[in-house]
Amino acid sequence: MGEYRRKTNPLLEDMANREGLVLTEYYYIFRDMIVRSIEEFEYDRQYVYREFSKWVKEVEDSLTPLQEAVKRRGKKKGKHFQE
Repeated sequence: MGEYRRKTNPLLEDMANREGLVLTEYYYIFRDMIVRSIEEFEYDRQYVYREFSKWVKEVEDSLTPLQEAVKRRGKKKGKHFQE
């Protein structure tokens, strides 16, 4: 959790009831910085999944001709495969 102090961040003002920050221009700048940081972390976190998905697609694409050949062979020999 982040921490801010009134002395070091005088432009971020507490609400009178201490339930959050006053919605000023500086609050929105602060919020946008947090959101963009989270988006960057999320993009980095998903790197492995994106690379894995590319690999799976490449494997599936390379198997498609083999799958079609097996289907054609199966149709030629009837419903059951014979060895």
